[in-house]
Amino acid sequence: MGWTNKYPLLTSASGTFINSGFTREVPWFGNLWYGLVITHASWASSLWLVIFFQAGLMAVLIYLFFKYFIKLPEYPLWALGFITFITGFTTASVTVSTIEPHIFSGLSVLSGGILLFAKEICRRDFILVSVIFVFSCSMDPSNMLSMVFLSTLFMIFGLISVRRKGTELLQKSVLVLAFTIISILMVSFIHHGVGGKFSPVNSYHTAILPGLMTTEQFQASLMQNPEGMEDKLDSLLDSKSLEMVQENDFVRAHGIYSAQNAIREMVALETDDAIMFSDSTVTLRAVFDYYNHEVRDVFISRQIFKIMQVKTWGGVQVWVSLAGLLLGVFVLKRHKNSSGYGFVIYLMAGWPVLAFCNSVFYGQAGLQSHLAWLWVFPMFIFFRESKAVQQHLSRISAILSINVISKTT
Repeated sequence: MGWTNKYPLLTSASGTFINSGFTREVPWFGNLWYGLVITHASWASSLWLVIFFQAGLMAVLIYLFFKYFIKLPEYPLWALGFITFITGFTTASVTVSTIEPHIFSGLSVLSGGILLFAKEICRRDFILVSVIFVFSCSMDPSNMLSMVFLSTLFMIFGLISVRRKGTELLQKSVLVLAFTIISILMVSFIHHGVGGKFSPVNSYHTAILPGLMTTEQFQASLMQNPEGMEDKLDSLLDSKSLEMVQENDFVRAHGIYSAQNAIREMVALETDDAIMFSDSTVTLRAVFDYYNHEVRDVFISRQIFKIMQVKTWGGVQVWVSLAGLLLGVFVLKRHKNSSGYGFVIYLMAGWPVLAFCNSVFYGQAGLQSHLAWLWVFPMFIFFRESKAVQQHLSRISAILSINVISKTT
C-alpha cells in the first residue's frame, strides 16, 4: 500500500513517534522504543526503509509459521500464497505500510504462538523468533499487557492439563511470560537511560488517557465546565494529575468500560479511521524537520489528496475474517491432531484479550482491524488438513508437472 500511496502511510500520531526517536523524549502515551526504531531503521534518511523493515519481519515470521505448522516440502510456496492472499484481501499491507507500531501487535501475537506451539523448533529459528517476540512486544504497552495476560492464561491451562499432556505447554508459557518481562524491563531501562522514570510508559495514568477520554464519565466531567476544557486536559498531563484521576474514580470506570468495549472492538474489523490522514501539523512538521527531502513526496501522495480506497480492503477483510473464524472452528472439531490445532485455540483465546488491552489504552480505536490478517492462518490450516482441498491441489500439481514435461520434451 506504500507503493499505491507513493509514500509510507502517515497518521496524526506518526509525528509524535518520529519526534520521540530523534529528541529521545518519552511521549506522554506509548513509549520511546518505536520512535528509536523509526530513527535507526530509516537510517535518518528515508521512512521507506521503516516499512521495508516492518514488512521484512512480517515475512520472516510467516515463513517460519508455515515451516513448523504446515510441515510440507512446499511450505515456502504456502507462505508466499499466504502473503499474496493477505495483501489482496486484508488490510495487512495498509498496516505494514503505516508509520505506527500497530503491525507489531500482530507480530507479537504470531511470534508468541510459534514459541508456544511449534514442535521441534531448531535453535537458530528459536533464537530468531524469540528476538522478534521481545522486539515486537516492547513496541507498545498494549502488546506487553496482552502477552502478560495470554502467557498467564496458557500457563494456568498448562498447570490444569499437566497430568494429561505433560509439562511442555507449561514450560513454554513460562518462557513466553519471561520474554514479556524482558521486553518490559528493556523499555524501562531505555526510559531511565534518557532521564525518564524506570517504567515501560511515561506515566501510567497518561498512558491510558486516550482510552479514558472515550468514557462517558470522563466526557461528562469535562462538559461540566466546557470553558476550562483545555486546562483540564493539560492538568491530566501534569505529574500531579494521578491524584485527580483517582479522586474522580476514573480508573475504575475506565476498567469497566474497557471490558464492555472489548466486545465491540472484537468485531471492529473495518479500516482504522486514523489511516485517513487529516494533514496533522505535528506529523507534517516532523517529516519537514527530519526527512526534509521527502516533503514533496508527502504532498503528492494519494493520502493527502484523500483518494485512498482503504475502506474497500476493510469491507473485504470482514468476510475474510469471518471465513477464517468458521474454518478455525471446523479445524477444532474435525482435526484435533492437526499441527495447527493449538495455534487456533491460542488465536481464539487471545482475540478478546487483545480487544480488552487495546481498549484500556486507546478506547474505541478499531485496532483489531490491524490484526485481522491473523484470521487467515486458520483458513490455511484448514486447507492443509482438508482431504478434498489436498486432492484438488494434487491434481493441479500433476497438471502443471505434465505441462512442464511436455514443454521440455
